[in-house]
Amino acid sequence: MWVIIDLVLIALFEIVALVHLYRRRESTKRRELVKWTLLIVLLPLLGALGYFFGVLEKSIQRGTPGRRDEAAPFLRPFRNDR
Repeated sequence: MWVIIDLVLIALFEIVALVHLYRRRESTKRRELVKWTLLIVLLPLLGALGYFFGVLEKSIQRGTPGRRDEAAPFLRPFRNDR
């Protein structure tokens, strides 16, 4: 029973990572997009974790101290601006 729950949670985590990657495809180079997609599909848990940590690392902006930076844009609620 716990194995099924674990597999479902890992699958959901992988789907969230792929959807997030798909939503950012315009700002991502094709080579990087293919690399992350293959990594997420072939190594579901490690690939998704690596992807989210990579996004988090790139999204932390080191600007002036008074600037209001958003550290993790993937934590924002979904907005459909199109």
